[in-house]
Amino acid sequence: MTEPAKFLGVPAAHRLHLGAGRRERQAAGYASMSTFRGVAAMMWALVVLAIYLVPFLIFGAPVKFLLDRYVVNLNDVQSQAGPNRSPRKIFLLGAWRTEK
Repeated sequence: MTEPAKFLGVPAAHRLHLGAGRRERQAAGYASMSTFRGVAAMMWALVVLAIYLVPFLIFGAPVKFLLDRYVVNLNDVQSQAGPNRSPRKIFLLGAWRTEK
């Protein structure tokens, strides 16, 4: 195999980094460029996934903790009205319901 003119006098180790052919890279034990592109694409996908999910975890966990701690249930509010409160019909979220 003859060397191209641009690689004359350049050591083999340097030729691999100067744009040598695929056969030469594979013979030296380097992976093909398509493998590197596939790994880079997968890593980029993981970065994008992390960018989207991490904020939900950072903000979601404290909010859930605070809501579980400070939210008041409807039964608690109705019990404050007292035992003499009469039942009434209300329209809530597109449906009629009777509060007791």
